Amino acid sequence: PRPPPPPPPPFFVKWLVANLVVLGAWAWWLPKISQQAHGRLRNWWIEEPTAEVLWEAVNDLYGVAQLGRVEGVGIGLLVCCGALGVWAWRGRPWSVGLSLGLGLGGVLLLFGLSFWRPMFLSRAVLWTTVPIAALVAGGVMGLRPWPVRGAVLVVLLGLYGKNVQSYHRFVEKPAWDAVAEYVETRDEPGDLVVFLWAHDDAAFDYYYPERSAGAPRRIGLVRDPSAEFVPGVDPALSYVTLERVPYDVLPSEAVGYGRVWVVTERGDEHLPAELQALGALEHTEVFREIRVMRFAGVGPAAEAGL
Repeated sequence: PRPPPPPPPPFFVKWLVANLVVLGAWAWWLPKISQQAHGRLRNWWIEEPTAEVLWEAVNDLYGVAQLGRVEGVGIGLLVCCGALGVWAWRGRPWSVGLSLGLGLGGVLLLFGLSFWRPMFLSRAVLWTTVPIAALVAGGVMGLRPWPVRGAVLVVLLGLYGKNVQSYHRFVEKPAWDAVAEYVETRDEPGDLVVFLWAHDDAAFDYYYPERSAGAPRRIGLVRDPSAEFVPGVDPALSYVTLERVPYDVLPSEAVGYGRVWVVTERGDEHLPAELQALGALEHTEVFREIRVMRFAGVGPAAEAGL
């Protein structure tokens, strides 16, 4: 007689293998994540944890905000399917515990730690949606009869598929990739790059990491370079990788540089008067809401006259 087939692997093994496959597929991005996180966490400007912040994160992860009036339908349907998943897996307590512990516990753990040091962002708990999705799938697959199961699946896929499509169609990300490429292909050794209230300078660094040699100096203008970060109060102190320079020191700091690049999202009415000390404005390039202005700079002759 033929031997019986081997038993299927336990659910936890399949779940673990599936996560390792996903991690392996995205492994090429891990060096960029490490580079982006290096040296930033200490002073990153993040809001204090509140109930509103928690709800916004839940809505970011599970809502369909791009669909307007049916925004709450997606979350409500997920909650119902998740509860059905708990019932369907009632004979597998480890599976339920892992899904809820990682899915909900991961969010609550980071939220609780943020009372000690603000670090709660929806992107930081994006991974917790995977075990919740598994629990929801268990609830959907347990629905009977099959036409009901099929209808719920179609509604879920339709809602979230349309939400993703609407996001990519109507929401434009700041063009930091184009800004970084523009500066990188035109700057020269001895240039100065100045950020004005650009707490997204981390995005600029992602696309244009500092070179070991010949890189332009980068500074961020702030009102008080010695001030502590105050979440929710002063986004102008959001520079996480830049040397902080007070506004009134900019004219002397800019002396001796061949050219000065100013990167800003501000309109003309909000530009500081200190920019007039950077020499003649040679060119301005606009990338959606971000402007890159190139000034002639203040040469060594002006430095000698100070």
